[in-house]
Amino acid sequence: MAKTYAEQAYYFSTYQGDILSYDDAYKWLLQASRHIDSLTYNRIVERGFSALTEFQQEIIHEVCCRQVPCLSQPLSPSRRITSCCMSSKTSRLNVTSVSLSKNVLRNCLASAA
Repeated sequence: MAKTYAEQAYYFSTYQGDILSYDDAYKWLLQASRHIDSLTYNRIVERGFSALTEFQQEIIHEVCCRQVPCLSQPLSPSRRITSCCMSSKTSRLNVTSVSLSKNVLRNCLASAA
C-alpha cells in the first residue's frame, strides 16, 4: 500500500471526518496525497515528510483531510470546485479554499527551505 499524508485513523479521530466509510477513506486520502505532491512539485517527497517541522506536518495532515469531501463527491468537474469549497464542519461556502490550500502548502514548504 502506498503511503498517504493522513492515515485513516487520523481522518476519523483527530480530523473527525464523517462522510466516508473506513474502507473508502484510504482511497481518497491517497488521492489527496497525490494532489498535495503535485501542488508542491514533489518537494515533500524530495525532502521527506519527517524532515518537515511538526507544525508543517500538521498542516499537511489537515490539507489532505480537507480534500477528501471534494474528491469523494460524484460530481461533474464543473461543479466539483464549488462543492469542494463547502466546509463539512461549518457549512459555509469558501470559494478560495482550493487556492488557499495551495498557497498554504507553498508557504509551508518555502519556510522549510
